[in-house]
Amino acid sequence: MNRYKVLPRYSAPVTWRPDAVCAKHPLRCVCLLLLIAVSSSVALGTSIQWPESSEPFHINPPGEHSGFLAYGAGSLWMTDAESGKIWRLNPSTGTVQGSLDSTWSGGIAFDGENLWKALYSGPTIRCIRPSDGTTVREIPGVGTEQAGLAWDGTHLWIADGSTQRIYRLNPATGAQVSSFDSPGPISRGLVWWDGYLYHADSHEGTIYQLDPTTGEIVSRIAAPGSDPRGLAFDGTSLWHSDRYRGIDRMVIEVSADERTVRSNPSLMMTETTYSMTNTGTSTISNPTSYWATPVDDTGHEIIALNYDPPPDDYVYDMFDQRIAHFLFPPLAPGATHQIVRRTYQRVWRVNHQVDLGQVGSLGSVPQEIRDLYLVDADFLQISHPDVVAAALGAVAGETNPYLMAVRIHDYVAQHLVYDTYDEWDAPSILNAGIGGCQQYAIVFMALGRSVGLPTRMVSAVHYFEASDSEGPHSWAEAYVPPYGWIPFDPTRDDRDPLRQRHIGFETPEIVYFRDGGTDDRYVYWWGRCWWTGGLPRSTARTVSGLAPLRVDSFVAETGTTPCSVNLSWSNPIASDLGAVVVKRKTGTYPASRNDGATVYEDTSPTPEAATAFMDTGLSPGATYYYAVFTRSTTGIWRGIVEQGVNADFAVASSTEDTSAVFRVDSAGNVFGDGTFSADRFLAGSADIAEWAYVSEPVT
Repeated sequence: MNRYKVLPRYSAPVTWRPDAVCAKHPLRCVCLLLLIAVSSSVALGTSIQWPESSEPFHINPPGEHSGFLAYGAGSLWMTDAESGKIWRLNPSTGTVQGSLDSTWSGGIAFDGENLWKALYSGPTIRCIRPSDGTTVREIPGVGTEQAGLAWDGTHLWIADGSTQRIYRLNPATGAQVSSFDSPGPISRGLVWWDGYLYHADSHEGTIYQLDPTTGEIVSRIAAPGSDPRGLAFDGTSLWHSDRYRGIDRMVIEVSADERTVRSNPSLMMTETTYSMTNTGTSTISNPTSYWATPVDDTGHEIIALNYDPPPDDYVYDMFDQRIAHFLFPPLAPGATHQIVRRTYQRVWRVNHQVDLGQVGSLGSVPQEIRDLYLVDADFLQISHPDVVAAALGAVAGETNPYLMAVRIHDYVAQHLVYDTYDEWDAPSILNAGIGGCQQYAIVFMALGRSVGLPTRMVSAVHYFEASDSEGPHSWAEAYVPPYGWIPFDPTRDDRDPLRQRHIGFETPEIVYFRDGGTDDRYVYWWGRCWWTGGLPRSTARTVSGLAPLRVDSFVAETGTTPCSVNLSWSNPIASDLGAVVVKRKTGTYPASRNDGATVYEDTSPTPEAATAFMDTGLSPGATYYYAVFTRSTTGIWRGIVEQGVNADFAVASSTEDTSAVFRVDSAGNVFGDGTFSADRFLAGSADIAEWAYVSEPVT
């Protein structure tokens, strides 16, 4: 069974109004996430392929930030601009094996014998010996932002941000053999594998598979972090470094039909509370609630899902969506009914790969899809003159369904500005030119259906890695034959010049509703509804996220017995908690779960249990670093976690109780091990010198 890596998860509660999705958190819904190239995702005649690893692994860098990567001589090599070094790391443990002095912070590559390094700020490349850093030769490079560097067996490849191009160079002379435009504006890591270039771009937060003969994008995936730096290939797996996140061995899966690539699975847990309070003066006779329920799909694997109270039954709408049905007793004035839903999922980033040459016509859309997703609704008004004019202007005569959706996406992104707006029909939103994420999706749906393109809306709880926060988000999908539903998110692109677009790409979220918007028998297009037998009443919904493998309330403090440290914490809430491990190290914090001494290990921990452990037999007064690791029963490890954050906790051991000894160290510090008695201690400004006889030479 594959095992996956845990990312930091939810931290702060978010309040959500059903009539203003994302309105309270506009920055979380606009331009925080990744933007994806709109050009044909699959190059004709090429194969979508990525190195696949069943075991992810995370390494904390030796310095504060991670730099560019290379793999060679059994080690990972990483540049560090702050320390002026190239670190050599053990890929199995993350421990430092050595370093080379280097003020050059550009890309690096290993040619099987020597290490190549690029000057980031100037067009120069050096070949150096990995044993001592001695320069073998120097060749001219390109540009003034030399980032990624790769070796294909005979030539060097370099990605330069200043020219936004990727170059193939003669390693003997530096002469340019060929070049092509880079897929994004901020070039970073570059690596060669099995006939393809793999390239990371920091602006898009994306890793591309490129055809080296044309530069065409074959496929792409989302980078694990928000600021990609380096890429390396170790013969089996792809490694990625992020400036702030560290180094990760990636897990990537390509579907058998090569239409989707999913990567970087995470664990996500949300706890959602939906309450109804009777604010009137009369009793509500038969309050009833319907709530769309998350389901498994390509990007979501449900580990646990429960409602409190449990639903009375489940029903299905015309879109075959599973909806929880709740029946409540009469609700008196001032009283409240409440539903709490807890969802625990493994969530993948999913990238849809579309070959323009394989896209079918609108006439090839299945009739059952047309019947469900081309109908009108009050909030769409697809025959309204303003909607029709906007749709025809956006499509501009295009007939390829995928490119029609791309043009509609661009039109919505360019004609709307993100802001709070209280109208919810497409004509009003178009004329106002403002709206939130749901309103962007409504306009996309209306324009698509107006020209015969099936569309729908997706609603989810989304994790925003850039701010380590969560919130509700909605986007649109268009049906592209024969690929099916492809995501389009104009909200995230409304402030971008649209060189790159957030298309065909789903980031970490728990999707709870994929709605066509025309079936209100149970829920409305925001995914839930109260039906009542009386008014007035008010409803509210809150969403809070929990990191299922996070250790809370971790405390490390000087022990109560000589030479000891007391450790205490609360076990994670994860229902599939498989192990809790505490590591100890002196000098520096553990770089990985394989580094440092294991002082505590519980392979059958009780979730949420308060736990304490005393680490004894330590050196008196020494400082020790403790790190807590947790693992799910399916093999997902969470990184170093103390006090709910990714960091290590240092604490000095208690002082050993010995006979009184008075001593002074070389730094002038005075120590007393035992009990001191004195009439008084005085500190003044006197300068005192006395002759003293000694029996042996002293310093």
